[in-house]
Amino acid sequence: TDRLAYELSVIHDMGFDDYFLIVWDVMNYAHQHHIQTGPGRGSAAGALVAYVLEITDVDPIANDLLFERFLNPERQNMPDIDLDFPDNKRQEVLNYVYRKYGDNHVAQIATFGTFGARQALRNVGSVFGKAQVTLSEWANTVGNNPNLPAETLTAVRDQSQKLRELIENEDHGQLWFDTARKLEGLPRHVSTHAAGVVIADQPLTLHTPLQASSTHIPNTQYTMGDVEAVGLLKVDFLSLSNLTILHDGLAAVGKLTSRPVKALDIPLDDPKTYEIFQHADTNGVFQFESDGIKNVLKQVAPTSIEDVVAVNALYRPGPVQQIPHFVARKHGREAIAYPHPDLVPMLAPTYGVMVYQEQVMQVTQKIAGFSLGEADILRRAIGKKKHETIE
Repeated sequence: TDRLAYELSVIHDMGFDDYFLIVWDVMNYAHQHHIQTGPGRGSAAGALVAYVLEITDVDPIANDLLFERFLNPERQNMPDIDLDFPDNKRQEVLNYVYRKYGDNHVAQIATFGTFGARQALRNVGSVFGKAQVTLSEWANTVGNNPNLPAETLTAVRDQSQKLRELIENEDHGQLWFDTARKLEGLPRHVSTHAAGVVIADQPLTLHTPLQASSTHIPNTQYTMGDVEAVGLLKVDFLSLSNLTILHDGLAAVGKLTSRPVKALDIPLDDPKTYEIFQHADTNGVFQFESDGIKNVLKQVAPTSIEDVVAVNALYRPGPVQQIPHFVARKHGREAIAYPHPDLVPMLAPTYGVMVYQEQVMQVTQKIAGFSLGEADILRRAIGKKKHETIE
């Protein structure tokens, strides 16, 4: 009760009451129309208000999730609740929002596709009337150097003897290359962002130019960052084929058992399910399909939902180096040690290894005496590698 009162006061003081009610209304429509929704992703799962409104399905108190990671009274930022819908139902939910809030109050967000190095070479060569085989020869010099993860044409030329020879030996080769280099990175075409939607109480054209899209809902001509910069409310409506599979699976089980089944009815302690994860037989399981994460699953051999969650969190650029310690400690091959006894309550579930961003915040609060709001600012700085802020 104390936590709900605190969260509601922060939401109200920051002026986001209507935001929560709009998101609740969207999710309520989905639930009323038997549309499978995701359990919640990202920092929004730390809000108890979101849980009791059934925007998310994850109890933040039972799972030690922190509200300050979502909304921080010490750092004015827009709340960001990402909503997951089945890929065959997202448009239906969007249509509802468009009907409810009206023409010129709802739009999807535009995104610009830009000229990549390979595409710039091909398109310019095509305008120069070059043969298809020549276009391929030039384009294939891009993407062959493992030392150049983000390849620019200048970097490719400097590294590729082949491209330098092609430029030298081709009619107008230098002009072709120079023109392509000028186009590189410039917008090539406009399309619709996969998730972003804006909803406004005033006509959108007071804040952003609009343009027609392939559906009846227009696009903003501003991209995601600019939409937020002018103060518009952005909500991400994500479409997941995984939720379509889940919905169809639950419907099939319902038919076979002659009773409706919900995802939340499935127990989290089923040993046969954990055997599937231990053997990494996880094709079709969202976020557990890549060869890399399957390898981690086999090493960890999960026996609880906490282990499964930890694997998902560990298999990311920052914590990935902790995987050997996590595995060795889980299986008793390495002693579980803590830098300080005060850290035991927050690090015990992950065998003394820091896995989650919430743990960074809790440790900072405990050791440095920061408020959770200050700890969240440090967490963000670590995530974005902002050394000055960290100092």
